[in-house]
Amino acid sequence: MQKPEVTMKKHLCLLAALLLVSQGCLAGEAKTIDEVSDDGETITMTDGTVYQADDTVETSTWQSTDDVVVTDDDTLVNTSDGSQTDATQIN
Repeated sequence: MQKPEVTMKKHLCLLAALLLVSQGCLAGEAKTIDEVSDDGETITMTDGTVYQADDTVETSTWQSTDDVVVTDDDTLVNTSDGSQTDATQIN
């Protein structure tokens, strides 16, 4: 079980990401994850776009059907849990 402060931090990050997206402050394209490799390095979106993640500790817990925002500087922000990683589009 996670410590309460960790859970609260995740909830606050999620709330901040959702507010930024809803207010247009987090510019980018909304996408949905289709598949995440076991090591979290490769993330495939439902539209077929594939990204190589820099922070696989974060992305290894991401799930198919999670919604993400891909920012203009190729940061993937998981709006389901507020986590994020820099990434490189590989296709």
